[in-house]
Amino acid sequence: MTRAVLDNGDIAIATLCKPSVMDDLMAKYSSDKLHALKLDVINEADITAAFGYAEDNLGRIDIVFNNAGYGLLAEIEGTSHEMARKMFDVNFWGAMNVSKEAVRFFREVMNPRGESCRTSPPWLVSSIAALGYYSASKHGNPLTPFSMNIQ
Repeated sequence: MTRAVLDNGDIAIATLCKPSVMDDLMAKYSSDKLHALKLDVINEADITAAFGYAEDNLGRIDIVFNNAGYGLLAEIEGTSHEMARKMFDVNFWGAMNVSKEAVRFFREVMNPRGESCRTSPPWLVSSIAALGYYSASKHGNPLTPFSMNIQ
């Protein structure tokens, strides 16, 4: 998605747990076009800081592409509560907190304008064997699948 935004001539703020993953794109695009920020979606301060960065440095956000998440391929009965909770913290609560901050930003900063999108897998209507917790963490989010245009 970041590459598509940049190839279209637009500005991207890429948020990642490890911004160094973007080093190849950072070398290709100027710092006024690509901004790579550390953001762990389970850390609400990181979320707030990223939106603050956008406001302070760009003054606006047109689209938030909320794509954080990871999968866990395991049977439910063999998955520890700790592993399942960590996935829910990212896939459910992390995505929810990014979406909530996006809505706040669009309403308060953009007066109200903006669009937020979230990706979701096609099997959310029913789970697939060994993806029970993953499907629950994605399907349990009332914002999935989610695309909202605030105007």
